[in-house]
Amino acid sequence: MKTYQEIIKENDAEFNDGESLIDFLDNYTNEAGDDVRDQEDNISEYADGLVPIYYNDIVKEWHENGECHEMTLEVCGEYAEKDIYKMMTSDLYFYYEQQLREDYNKFIELMDEQEDDEDETNDEDETDDEAKKEMAIEAGLTEDEAERQAEDIK
Repeated sequence: MKTYQEIIKENDAEFNDGESLIDFLDNYTNEAGDDVRDQEDNISEYADGLVPIYYNDIVKEWHENGECHEMTLEVCGEYAEKDIYKMMTSDLYFYYEQQLREDYNKFIELMDEQEDDEDETNDEDETDDEAKKEMAIEAGLTEDEAERQAEDIK
């Protein structure tokens, strides 16, 4: 089975920001990566950490990411504060959260597809083993001998 880093890198074109998704999963999963499916609750926290804190960085990020403009209005209906920097920060937060959530959900879909493909491959292998075993039994071998022969062929 592929690691989450390999899956993301192989499908990088399907993500808004594959590197950010890898960083997110690196920060919130264990070393084995077996808890990658349980990270939905951590997306907001990680997105909050992506928002810049210095005014010039806030303005720069906000201008570079035109899709984030008025994102807070779409999500909340109004800005909580009328300070321009806080408004921009709020827009950036919701923008980063949306992008990461979309990427994470796409990643989960790709993981599911990979697992389905692996299951189909395993099912085909089992079917092949059964067919080989049946052929050996028809050739006059006992069931145990047929099973051993099928194992030897693998």
